[in-house]
Amino acid sequence: MQRLGLNRGTVSLVVYLFYLGVLTLAPFDFSITAVTGRCWIPKGAVISDVGQNILGFVPLGVLLHFCMKPGDRNMGRKWAWATGIAATVSLLIETAQLFLPTRDSSPVDVMSNTLGGGLGFWMAHRLEHRPWIVRLNPHRRTLTLISLAFYIAGLITLFLWAAPPQTLNGWDPSYPLLIGNETTLDRPWLGKIYFLALYPRALTAEEIKAQFQAGAHFKPDIHPKDAPIAEYAFQELGGTRIHDHSPVGVPLDLEITGPQEIVWIPEGGLELTRPTLVRSTKGAEKISQRFIVTNAFSVATWFEPKDNLQSGPARIVSLSQSLLVRNFYLGQEKSEVYFRVRNRVAGPSGTWVHLRTKGLGLRRQPIHLVAIYDRGTEQLYANGLLVEHTEMGGGLALIARELKINPTSRWQSALLLLLLLGPLSSSCVCSSRDGSQPSR
Repeated sequence: MQRLGLNRGTVSLVVYLFYLGVLTLAPFDFSITAVTGRCWIPKGAVISDVGQNILGFVPLGVLLHFCMKPGDRNMGRKWAWATGIAATVSLLIETAQLFLPTRDSSPVDVMSNTLGGGLGFWMAHRLEHRPWIVRLNPHRRTLTLISLAFYIAGLITLFLWAAPPQTLNGWDPSYPLLIGNETTLDRPWLGKIYFLALYPRALTAEEIKAQFQAGAHFKPDIHPKDAPIAEYAFQELGGTRIHDHSPVGVPLDLEITGPQEIVWIPEGGLELTRPTLVRSTKGAEKISQRFIVTNAFSVATWFEPKDNLQSGPARIVSLSQSLLVRNFYLGQEKSEVYFRVRNRVAGPSGTWVHLRTKGLGLRRQPIHLVAIYDRGTEQLYANGLLVEHTEMGGGLALIARELKINPTSRWQSALLLLLLLGPLSSSCVCSSRDGSQPSR
C-alpha cells in the first residue's frame, strides 16, 4: 500500500506540473524579437495576484510531501528541499514568460510561489496524522465521486452562465457620458478629438469604411432610422458647451469642466492639452436605456492621441460613475486600445473579459476607431479595417480565453479538451484504486 500511495503521489505531481505549465505558459507563442527590450523588474504587486500565486503553489508543496519518504525525522531538511523545488519551478516559469509577449514576469511572483510551496508542505505535514484526516481515509472513493459531481456541475453552470446572448440589463442609466477622464479625475487622456457618435446597433463594415473615407471633419448625412443616439462634431470653436447633434431624443450636451485646459481647433475639433474632464450635463439615460433594449451599440470616433505613453488606461470616452463602476469605456494603454463593457460575463466593471488590441501602434496622428458590442461579441475597427475581435459568450470560448489558449489551433484545442477531461479520468483512476484491497 505504501508503494501504491507513493506511485499515486508521483503521478499526481506529474499531472499537477502539466496543468501548471499550461496555465502559466499558454498560448506558447514564444518569441525573442517580440520581447526585445523587456526587463525582468518588479511590477506593481496586486494583493489578488500575490494571493493567487500563493494558492497556486500550495498543491505543489502538498504533493512533494507525499512523494517523500514518511517519517518526522529531518522534516526541516525536507521542508527546505520542497521550498527549493517550488522556487526552482517558479523561476523556470518566470524565465520562460520573458519570451511570451502575452505574459509578465516578476520576482514578486517567484517569492509568492515559493511561499505557497513551502506553506503547502508545512500544512500537509501538520495535518497528515490529525484524527479527522485519518477518519476520512476509508471514504476516499466517496469523496472523490462527490468532488467529481461538483466539477461537472461547475462546468454545466459555467456554460449556462456564459451562454450568449450577453445582455446589458445590469447597466445603470444614470451614469454620465465622459470624454478625457473619469469623474475621479485620475485617468486623464490628452489629445485631439474631432468626432464622436454612439449608435444603438452594430455598424456594418460598409458604414465604417464610408465614415473613414469621409475623413475626420465630415458631416454625416443623418437619416432617422440610422441616426446615432448621440453625435458630437466639436465645431463650436469656443465656449464650454459641446452640442449633441443627434435628432434622436432630447439632446445630451457636454460641458467642459476646465476650459483653460483645452484648445478649440479652427477646422473643427477639441484638443485636451492638460488633464480635465468633458462630461454630459446630466445622466446619459437616453443612451443607456436604448442600448439596454438593443443589447448592441457602436462607438465611432476620430481622435489623435498626444503621445503613445498614456496609460491607466487613459479614458478617451466612457459611460461611467467612477474608476471601477462603469457601463463601458474606450481607453488608451500606451500604443494599444482597451474596450470594456459591463455584462454578466465581463463583470460589473467590464474587466473580467474585454477587448484589447495587440500591435495597433497608436501614434500622434488622427485615427478613426469604431468599437462595437453585439450581444457578447466585441469588435474594433481602425481606419476602416477590423483589427480585433473577441467572443464573450460560450463556456468553452470563455475558458480558452482565460487560459490564453488559441481555439483556432488544433493542437491547442486538443490540449484544452485534455485539460477539461483530466479531472474526470483522474477521478476514475482514484476511485478504482481506492476500491482495491489494502495490503497488510
